[in-house]
Amino acid sequence: MNNNSWFKKENPLLSLQSMSGGAAGSLMQGAADKTYLDDVFSTYLYAGTSSAKTVTNGIDFSDEGGMTWIKSRSYTYDHIINDTARGAGKRIKSNTNSTEATSTDWLSAFNSNGFSLGADNDVNNSGQTYSSWSFKKVPGFFDVVAYTGNGTGQTINHSLGCLPGMILIKRLDGSASSWKVYHSSIGKTKYLELNNASAAVDDTSDYVWNDTAPTATTFTLGLHDDVNYNSNTYIAYLFAGGAATQQYSVKTDAGASNYMSVPTHSDLDLDGDFTVEFWHKRSTTGTTHLFSYGNGATTAGIEWYYNGSNVQKLYVNATEYEFPSGTQAPAYKWVHYAISREGTNTRVFVDGIKMTTYTSHSATITGAIITGNQWGGSISASDGAWWSNLRVVKGTAVYTSDFTPPQSALTNITNTKLLCWNSSTTTGATVSPVTIVQNGTVTSKSDTPSYSDPECFKFGEGGDQNIVATGMYTGNGSSTGPEINLGWEPQWILIKSEAVESWVMYDSMRGIYTDGNDGRLFAQDTDAEYSGTNFLDLTSTGWKIVNNAGDFNASDQTISYIAIRRPDGAVSKPVEAGTEVFAMDTSNSSATIPSYDSGFTVDFGVWKRPSNTFDWKNANRLTGNQIMKINTSGAEGGGGSDSYWDSNVGWFADAGQDSSYQSWMWKRGQSFDLINYTGTGAARQIRHGLNAVPEMIWAKKRNSSGNWYVYHKDMNGGVSPVNYFMQLNTYDSQQNIAIWNATPTSTTFHLSTDGHANNSGDDFIAMLFTSVTGISKVGNFTPDSSGSFTVTLGFTPRFIVMKPRNFADNNWGWWVYDSQRGLTSGLTNRLTLESTAAQISGSTNGTTATGISFTGWGDMSAYNWIYYAHA
Repeated sequence: MNNNSWFKKENPLLSLQSMSGGAAGSLMQGAADKTYLDDVFSTYLYAGTSSAKTVTNGIDFSDEGGMTWIKSRSYTYDHIINDTARGAGKRIKSNTNSTEATSTDWLSAFNSNGFSLGADNDVNNSGQTYSSWSFKKVPGFFDVVAYTGNGTGQTINHSLGCLPGMILIKRLDGSASSWKVYHSSIGKTKYLELNNASAAVDDTSDYVWNDTAPTATTFTLGLHDDVNYNSNTYIAYLFAGGAATQQYSVKTDAGASNYMSVPTHSDLDLDGDFTVEFWHKRSTTGTTHLFSYGNGATTAGIEWYYNGSNVQKLYVNATEYEFPSGTQAPAYKWVHYAISREGTNTRVFVDGIKMTTYTSHSATITGAIITGNQWGGSISASDGAWWSNLRVVKGTAVYTSDFTPPQSALTNITNTKLLCWNSSTTTGATVSPVTIVQNGTVTSKSDTPSYSDPECFKFGEGGDQNIVATGMYTGNGSSTGPEINLGWEPQWILIKSEAVESWVMYDSMRGIYTDGNDGRLFAQDTDAEYSGTNFLDLTSTGWKIVNNAGDFNASDQTISYIAIRRPDGAVSKPVEAGTEVFAMDTSNSSATIPSYDSGFTVDFGVWKRPSNTFDWKNANRLTGNQIMKINTSGAEGGGGSDSYWDSNVGWFADAGQDSSYQSWMWKRGQSFDLINYTGTGAARQIRHGLNAVPEMIWAKKRNSSGNWYVYHKDMNGGVSPVNYFMQLNTYDSQQNIAIWNATPTSTTFHLSTDGHANNSGDDFIAMLFTSVTGISKVGNFTPDSSGSFTVTLGFTPRFIVMKPRNFADNNWGWWVYDSQRGLTSGLTNRLTLESTAAQISGSTNGTTATGISFTGWGDMSAYNWIYYAHA
C-alpha cells in the first residue's frame, strides 16, 4: 500500500471496505461533506469595550450549535463558558464549582458568524484583553449534550460519531459541584476535575463512569452526584480523539536482562515480501537497540540499533547499513519504524520517511523477535524504553514510498501474522502464533503514540483527516523534554498531569514561540496570562517540551493532553481569493495591534520603508519578536519588540511607524507554509503542511550568520533544480551546489548533508511557496528579443518578485513590484530584495486579467527569469 496522503488513517483496505458499505464506506460518504477546520474551531482575541460587542470569527452557531469559552488575558477574571444547548444567556465557569447563572451581560447571542457579548467585566471590560475559543458541534470534533440525572446510573446518547477523547461534565443546578473529566488516556476507572488542580482520582466504586468506556454513540454514568443526581440538570462537552481500543505499550527497565521476546515460529519466517513495523520511544540518546528479528549478524535476521555515536545502523542477513550521522531519533519521542520488502527491493522507513533502499537478500529471515537487546551479539540495552504496536505482515509490502505514520492503532490487516505490544498485559497480543515471553522487569503502560478512532477522520477536501488528538506522555523533568508526535502541528493545547498540577492552556494566537516566551492560562483559576518563560516549541508534527515545569514535565509523571490542529493545507478551507491569504498595507501609526491591517491572521510579515533606504525586516508567528533581514546574512535578533501577533486581522504595533512604511503579509495554508527546524548535517526530509509540492523554498539560518538560500522548481531551466540554489540577499546567479538533495513532495522537503541549510546544531527557518490556481504562481519566463512581452499567471497579480537565474549584475537582482505602490500601465516602482535602496521607477509594466506585461526591456532573450506572484 502507498499511504502517501496527508495524515490519512491506517487503513490499507479502505477501497474494499467502502465497496461493502462498512466503516470505511461511511468515511467516504463523509468526504463529500468537505468539512474544514476553519468552520468548526476558532481562537479569537479581542479588546474589551464595556459596551455591547459582536465577535465575528467565522463560526456558524446557527445550525448545529456549539460552545464558547472566554477568558481575560490581562486580568484575574473567571473563565466563562456558554453553549447553544442551554442558550446564550446561561454561563458556567471552568474555575469554580458554582452552578449555572443567567444573564445576557456575558454572552448575549450565538450568531451565524460568531457571537455577541454584553458588558460584564468577565468578558468585555474596557482596557482589558480577552481570548475566546469557539467549538462547533460537528461529528468527529465536538458535541454538546444536555441531560437530566436519574440517580441510578444511565447511558446518554451523543452525536460525536467517533470515540470521545475527553468529556467535561458540569452540574448546572442544585448543590455546587466540581467538574468531572473523562480522558481516554487515564481510562474509565479514573476522573479529573476541571476546576481543581487535584490529582486523578481512582474511582474504585464506579460512581462516575460506571466502569464503562464511552462509545461512538453513548457515554455511561454511575451514581455520583456531580454527574447524575436525580432530577438535576447537567451539560456535557465531548471532544473527539479517543482511540478505537485502549492502547498500551511495553516499558522495559534499564538493563540487558529486561526485554520482551516472541519465540521462533514458521509463520513468522519471512521468505518473500513482508512488512515489519513498530513504534519505539527511547529515554536516552546513547546506545539503544530497537529490536532484533533473528540474528542480523548471520544470514537469517534483522537487527536495528543506534550506536554510542547516535548513528543509526541496520543489519540484514549479515550486511550492515549505516544511516548518516544525525539521523537518530530524539529521546522521549514516539517514532515509527518500518522495514518493507517488495520483490528485489527492501525499503527502510523512519517516521514514514524512506531512509534507504537496498537489494533484497534471498535468505529467509527467521528467529525470535526481541526488544532492547541484540540476539547473539555484544550490544545490549543500557536504558529503559517503550515499544508499541509491533506488526509483522507476511506476503505484503505495506509501504513502498514515503507515507504518513499511522494515526490510528495498527489493525489485523490481510496477511498479518503478529500484532502485539498493545495489550494491558505485556504478553498479550491481537495476533500471534506463539506465546509471547516477558524477560526480567517489563510493564504494560498506557503511554502510547497519539492514536485516534478512524471514525474521527472526517475533515479536509477528502474527508480523511483528523483535527483533534488526545493522548498522554511521561515527563522526564528535563529542559530537553518529551516530543509529542501528532502527525500535524497544533494550534491549541490543554495539558493536565495526573498528579496535583494545573490545567495548562496554550494557543498559537496568544503565542507559542520557538525559543521565546509562551502565553499560558490555567483552566482551574482566574490568573491572568503569564508569558515570561519558554515552555513549548511547536514542530511540524506536534510539539516538544523545553522546560522542566512540574505541571507538564515532572519526572516520571503521566501527563494527559488534548490538542487541536492548525489550519494547514490538508484541513483548511480552499482559498477563493488571494486577499484571504496575502495582503499589503501601510502603517496606521497605532501603538495597539494591528499597525498593519490584513483581514486575516498573519503568520509571516515583512516590512520596509519603500521611499527611503531601509532594510527588508521580517518576523513570523513561530519565532515571535525575533527579526531577520532579507537583504543581509545576519542572524535573527530580538529587536522586534513591536512584532506583535495577537490579532486575527493584522499584526505589529508601533506608533512610530507612519504611512511611509509598508508591510507584506502572508497566512499559512495551501499556498504558503513556515517550518522551524534544527540542522543535523545528515541528508533528511522534513514534513510540511502545504498538502502540495513546494515549488519555491527560502531557507535561512536563525542563530548565526548565513545567507538566504532559495530552491525554485525552474532553477537550471527545470532540469534537476535540486542541484542548484540562489540567494535572496545577493544578486548572484544560480549556483550548482546540491543543498536540497531531492525534489520536494506534497508532505516533505529534502535537505542534503551540505551545511548551507542543514548545518548540524544550527537553527533554521524555511518558507515554502507553491502555486494555487487563481491565487499564486511559481514559474519562469524568458523575454523575447522585441523587448515587449506578457507573462501569463492565470490572475491579475498584486505582487511579483523575480530574478534572472542565469545572470548576475547589481542592476538585475530580486525585483519586487506590487499594487500597493503601483502596478499598472506606465513606469512602476521597483524594489530589490537584496538591497536597502529606496524604490526606483522601473520598467513600463501593466497588469492584465490573466497576468502582467512588460515593455521597453530590449533584447533579453538570453536570460531566463524565475518568479513568484500572488493575486
